[in-house]
Amino acid sequence: MRTTTAIVILASLLASSGSADPRAPVTIVPAADAKGELFDPATVSLDRLPVEYVQEEYLVSGTVDVYRYGDPPVLGEKLVRDDVETSYTTRFVIKRPADPAHFRGTVVVEWWNSTATFDTAPVFDPSAEFFARSGWIYIGVTNSPDAINYLVGSCSLFGLVPPTCGTRYEDLFMPERGQAYEAVSQIVTLLRSASPDNPLYPAFHPVERLYHAGQSQQGGSIVTYANEFHFEHNDGYFIQASGSRARNLSTDSPIPEPGQPGRMVRTDLAVPIIRAQTETDVSGVLAAGSRQQDAGAFRYYEMPGTAHVTVHKDICPIPAGIVGPEICLEDLCLEELNTLADGPVFGKYLYNAMWRNLDLYSRLDVPMPHGDLITSQGDQMVRDVFGNALGGIRLPDVSVPTATYTGRATSKLTCGEEGALPEPDCLPPTSPLALTVANLFCGLSGTTTTFDKSLIDTLYPSHRDYVRQVVRRTRHLRRARFLTGHDAQEIIRRAAASDIGEVIHPPKRNRRR
Repeated sequence: MRTTTAIVILASLLASSGSADPRAPVTIVPAADAKGELFDPATVSLDRLPVEYVQEEYLVSGTVDVYRYGDPPVLGEKLVRDDVETSYTTRFVIKRPADPAHFRGTVVVEWWNSTATFDTAPVFDPSAEFFARSGWIYIGVTNSPDAINYLVGSCSLFGLVPPTCGTRYEDLFMPERGQAYEAVSQIVTLLRSASPDNPLYPAFHPVERLYHAGQSQQGGSIVTYANEFHFEHNDGYFIQASGSRARNLSTDSPIPEPGQPGRMVRTDLAVPIIRAQTETDVSGVLAAGSRQQDAGAFRYYEMPGTAHVTVHKDICPIPAGIVGPEICLEDLCLEELNTLADGPVFGKYLYNAMWRNLDLYSRLDVPMPHGDLITSQGDQMVRDVFGNALGGIRLPDVSVPTATYTGRATSKLTCGEEGALPEPDCLPPTSPLALTVANLFCGLSGTTTTFDKSLIDTLYPSHRDYVRQVVRRTRHLRRARFLTGHDAQEIIRRAAASDIGEVIHPPKRNRRR
């Protein structure tokens, strides 16, 4: 990395069990806009937020230790590897209130997901509006060699869309994903310091609370980080839609077997930890036997009717003219989608309440509520007469249903393959990577099968009856602290504005003259 404008700081990883050298220097520079566009993985633009927010990007370099477990792996017994690169250069993006007076002292650090081989932001996408209403600062961190390679390659989506990043990220370097653990700790220590080199200092100092979050495979990274690298600057962890196991300490490092300490997130830390599973993920959890018991400051939740995919709709990654008409995400799948951010089952409402509960525990020591598990028999979920999963934290869409929410969507990018969908249902595959990502996206997206009108009319003879049932269920969840007041009002507003049930007007009274 060029260092002509670099700021060198000492990032002291105070009392971190995962830091061999707490004095390791970190170099930080603002990303150069003149070199190319910033790659923002979020599907929520800042102009959609209820408060004015701004965005800043920084490149950060340092030196870290990389670890592995022995065989068999033992929690807390990490071995330093001397056969891997120790230096790295990655990036982080800050999304913060434009007015420092709106900041409420809390920072969320998302370990961006890299399953698609480029950064995505499944923590920010569903909860961006909540973060903004709460006055929180959000920071996304690139933590994967796959995502680094995409950025260094100038950000050509699927190898089809022309590159947009130019040489903006030419200096990024992270050959071993195990470098991310201490790299993130170095970034955290910087953000919580009173050094003038801290990008948040002095306007947003001090940071009073800092929480880590990640989804799917990066949820596994959060498990490993909390288990092995927790230190005093970290105030809580939110593991979203992630299976059972921690990720490797580094490439080829053993992973604890099922039932061994370190396989799942530890529950003995003094800070709050949430592990929340969508219905998409629960089937795998049941098969793996990896549900966790609530203990201390740890809570485990299951959310029937919700989907793993968090992105908002109307996102069109393939512009018109590349392979034909413009292709949007919902165009990739055969069935009507159900995404956690845009519904029709808005799992983001549950996430928002969980964020609030985690913060209340951290700030005021208010215990987080317990949640029921999805009803199961063996490794199968039990469903009601409408096909919706029983038990768990049921949103009104599931407990006062107008559709069945279950299953995995079918990718349309199957033309030319054995068992392909018939024309015109299928879309021609645009590239091997696009096909892989489309299959993954649809496979992790929930589906919506709307009831026919006769069933809806039977269930809800009047619009007022439907709204009354939604209100009753919404208030129950609000009292149980699984909905914020803002989101409870939004659910009721949506129900009132719907066309479910016949609107019956009371007869007019004859006025006496």
